[in-house]
Amino acid sequence: MKNNQIAVQRHQQHSRAKSRQDGSGDDRQMPVMKKVGNFLINLNRPLGQGQYGKVYLAEEVQSDVAVARTKSQTSNGGDLTGSQGNDITKSKSVLSNQGPKYVACKVVERNNLDNSKEQLVVSEIQNQDSVDSHFVVKLRKAIKTDSRYYMFMDFCNGGDMKDLMELKQFKVDPRVIQQIMRMLVQGFNDMMSVLVIHRDLKLQNIMLHFP
Repeated sequence: MKNNQIAVQRHQQHSRAKSRQDGSGDDRQMPVMKKVGNFLINLNRPLGQGQYGKVYLAEEVQSDVAVARTKSQTSNGGDLTGSQGNDITKSKSVLSNQGPKYVACKVVERNNLDNSKEQLVVSEIQNQDSVDSHFVVKLRKAIKTDSRYYMFMDFCNGGDMKDLMELKQFKVDPRVIQQIMRMLVQGFNDMMSVLVIHRDLKLQNIMLHFP
């Protein structure tokens, strides 16, 4: 087995162990779901935290499925306050015939933002919405309500490069590193083509996904 395959396996095992420790991977725990549009956000499954908001696991479902599931969870005491809000992005559904698709949802509390910070959040949404690249995490939908911004993005199941590099005995085939660098350069080229610049490139922002 190649070194990069071993590293990937260890990274996936580490991610599963971490989710069990914080309770996010415990199937016995009643999920606390919040419905926003056609999305169900699992507040028991935090994925990370940024400067202005927290990121949770979510899924997009058909309207009738979402209603049925939220009613079911309501009877068990879940937080299911429905929020429609205003869609401030181009509609990019991720639904397929195979069922719901998992996405990552960044939740930003508007009462924590002054005017300048809120403008930065709006600019982030507009910039990410304008980029269409296989090598940049896609913003599928952004919804603005009276109290929050909800940003629904592609879910990357492998975590980030920082998590991977912190594993003990971390080793990756140099050819894999070259491939990652090619993807980064292509992603930057795609952003530059629409006059968008990424000003916060770091290990935590290099996401990994294993199909």
